[in-house]
Amino acid sequence: MQISKVLITGIAGSGGSYLAEYIAKNHPEIEIHGLAYSRSTRLNLEPLGKKVTRHEADLMDFGSVFSVL
Repeated sequence: MQISKVLITGIAGSGGSYLAEYIAKNHPEIEIHGLAYSRSTRLNLEPLGKKVTRHEADLMDFGSVFSVL
């Protein structure tokens, strides 16, 4: 089974952005999506450019998360 997409929660934070960077570098065939709080920084994702699709969602709000899925 090949993984074609990943969804990283907290992608704007240091851990999430490092994971996204690792996947983009070592598995460029994988489509990367990330959840981030609307007021979170975008600076950590700038080096990845268009390799990551950032979605705004609050993990405490099931509706916002479900709309991304």
